[in-house]
Amino acid sequence: MANAYTLKLFVAGNSDQSQQIYVGLCEVLQGVFPGDYELEVVDVLVYPDKAKEFGVFATPTLIKNMPEPIQRVVGKLNDKDSIVMAVELIKKQGQ
Repeated sequence: MANAYTLKLFVAGNSDQSQQIYVGLCEVLQGVFPGDYELEVVDVLVYPDKAKEFGVFATPTLIKNMPEPIQRVVGKLNDKDSIVMAVELIKKQGQ
């Protein structure tokens, strides 16, 4: 069975901040969509073409591809409260 939510997290480099965002996002996603999501991390420094393909011009950017409609959250994902707000917005809009 495919995951109901597919997301892409665009970051710039493998910095401590990027890693903190990833870890925090995974914790929140697991709480909100337990086992029902797929998260791909894209480093725009390594894959600039992928950033261009998805129209990403700033990092961090979180894009929800499925379910439609496509949504994006740009910027401030560096603390748990911001991540929770972003994921809750995605959940609410996806219903």
